[in-house]
Amino acid sequence: MRELVIIVTSVLLVSGCLLGDGPSGKAQSATNVEKDVSDDSGDGGGTAGGGATGGGGSTDGDDGGADSDGTGGNSTDTGSDADGTGTGVDDDQTNADQGWVTKASIPTPRSLAGSAVVDEIIYVFGGIVVGGSDPLDTVEAFHAPTNSWSVRSPMPTARYGVMAETVDGKIYVMGGHDGSSNVSTVDVFDPQSNSWTEASPLPTPRTSAASAVVDGKIYIIGGTIIGGSEGITDLVHVYDPIADSWESLQLLPTPRYAMTAGAHGGVIYVFGGFEKDGGQLAETLAFDPISNSWTFLEPMPTAREFPANGRVDGKFYVFGGCCLSDASERYDPVNDEWVTVESMPTARYRTTAGVVDGVIYVIGGEAEGFGASAVEAYTP
Repeated sequence: MRELVIIVTSVLLVSGCLLGDGPSGKAQSATNVEKDVSDDSGDGGGTAGGGATGGGGSTDGDDGGADSDGTGGNSTDTGSDADGTGTGVDDDQTNADQGWVTKASIPTPRSLAGSAVVDEIIYVFGGIVVGGSDPLDTVEAFHAPTNSWSVRSPMPTARYGVMAETVDGKIYVMGGHDGSSNVSTVDVFDPQSNSWTEASPLPTPRTSAASAVVDGKIYIIGGTIIGGSEGITDLVHVYDPIADSWESLQLLPTPRYAMTAGAHGGVIYVFGGFEKDGGQLAETLAFDPISNSWTFLEPMPTAREFPANGRVDGKFYVFGGCCLSDASERYDPVNDEWVTVESMPTARYRTTAGVVDGVIYVIGGEAEGFGASAVEAYTP
């Protein structure tokens, strides 16, 4: 096992993904780096900067976010809920024990959105219409128990490639691209009041970084600080919501963007992404906030950028990625091993994901050159 002290960078493309020669620098297998292998209080999902991020789709605690579009959907009916008018689906597969099920389509098809979870609701922020150039300020909420959508208060700043994470019931939407440049904006959404406030900005404007939460603090990893592959960064920062302040941490081993991340047992795991000199990555990295250090772990079977992930029962599930992958793979951080699971029905990338009650919902993204509205749920 190699330990490194380095920060990651990221880059964002709006039309088409950067293609590389495959995984760069074969990662070395390592022993478990977790300090606590017990399940955390809430499983989370993430994006690749919007995904990505991600990041995004996490609940409070050691969860990551992480950054999907697809087609499909069952017959819909119109319903309403306390949060607003939503679209529901009469889905006769909702009791399936395992595998994939199609859910109510997202009302606004988009890619490069961010997401986060609060109280069994997945909130989807911003993004961009595939083929378009203008970022969205749209916020839509997926109510998992009722399989329906509602519209929420729009973001103060329209953007795509944001990172979104939940701390103490509030969602922090960070960075992204406003259509002309990367931004450092951090807006805080309160689902209870359906309102926005502003927080201390990112130290460096970034798009398509990875994000995760450990012990109530938000970690932003890599991304792109200017347009194109020249802007990929290795920067790592941590945000303390109580102090409303940012701190710089150990750099990524190599600059990268368009990866996905999550946290478990106090350790942050980063999957895949794109590296300027190495192309698409299969690498799995672990960051220990206590020692402020990086470790290489067993690489993913499939190299990819812009995947999404969700964590259930202490295991990470990584879905899709560039370009148009339906790959679905599970990572066990205790044994540092990967296995392939049932493929995602709709091959796509630039998706986002969230976890509710042990089910991973992969939302939106880009498929076959168009923005998909599909929401596909995976039960391990």
